[in-house]
Amino acid sequence: MDQWTDDLRVAPDYPGRLARLRDLLEPGEAFVSLDGPTNLYLTGLAASASAITVTRDAAELLVDFRYIEQAQQSVKGEWRVTQTGAPLTQAVCRAAKNQGAGVLSVEPDRLTLKQWHSLLEEADGMRCQTRENLVVGLRQTKDPGEIAAIRKAIHIAEAAVREAVAEVKTGMTESELAARIEYGFKSRGARRPSFDTIVLFGARSSLPHGAPGDTRLEPGMVILVDCGCVADHYCSDLTRTWFFGTLIPPWFREIYEVTRQAQASAIAAVRGGAECKAVDAAARDLIRDAGYGAHFGHGTGHSLGLEIHENPRLNLQDTSRLEPGMVVTVEPGIYLPGQGGVRIEDVVLVTETGTEVLTSLPKDLQVIEP
Repeated sequence: MDQWTDDLRVAPDYPGRLARLRDLLEPGEAFVSLDGPTNLYLTGLAASASAITVTRDAAELLVDFRYIEQAQQSVKGEWRVTQTGAPLTQAVCRAAKNQGAGVLSVEPDRLTLKQWHSLLEEADGMRCQTRENLVVGLRQTKDPGEIAAIRKAIHIAEAAVREAVAEVKTGMTESELAARIEYGFKSRGARRPSFDTIVLFGARSSLPHGAPGDTRLEPGMVILVDCGCVADHYCSDLTRTWFFGTLIPPWFREIYEVTRQAQASAIAAVRGGAECKAVDAAARDLIRDAGYGAHFGHGTGHSLGLEIHENPRLNLQDTSRLEPGMVVTVEPGIYLPGQGGVRIEDVVLVTETGTEVLTSLPKDLQVIEP
């Protein structure tokens, strides 16, 4: 089907998220955030500027005039919604003080140095400390509402890619195909792309994160598309590679098959309890043994959700273990400068019994005839 229906949507569990955060807090401790994705995760409000303070007994959201009506209409449950004209660091410290907090806790990778210094100046006797993996840790495991939103974003992205790729023709530019894909996102209800859409033709497909330009499609060229969209605030991410022409060169056929096998090996390694770097190794070792190790220089994957890149990461360094409810991309690639590249990417859900691949676009080597 090409349309997403509302009966497939699952309501976000904002009360459950707040309760899980409170379980991590000590008496007299306030969790403070000025981070948009964090505040969206806990309250449901998408705003360019907001602040929250949460203790075991209270929860307050602070916004300026631009967002007060929106917040009052959309934020439910225990949250007290307050309009402020003061700087948010000042306002959130006052709110935490009124909640009886003696300690302010922030996640160090979710605020700027300037915000940290402002909190120190405004703390008014409260002790400021950093704590890692409070909300960041909660966000690693997705609840049913989040998984439903990711499914929707994937569904929209795949439909847009199918439609756009079916219309490719000789002379089309990379930028034109990227624009058609992004139009497909918006026309199906997506909020925006998850990131700048990557479309690369020919030898430029060896650029892992190249930007689409004015290169025109000609027979004999590789087509690499890496894209995703945001639906109900959640991201999708997918990559597919095709050959435009009739005669596939042996070098491309070989690296495509190696990449396909490496991706299948990594997906098979995704399961609850698996070490993230072991999943990376499942793809990386196969590519290395095929003689292309020097041509695969990025991680095998990453989690996604409200943001396109979240933890955990499937790379050589991440020793954390996968858990049911985590959603990760699996996207190995081989890139040959001056010739072209291949990347194949799916989104995979870790389940209680194994895995579910959420993306469904075909992954066998496909030729698009001019």
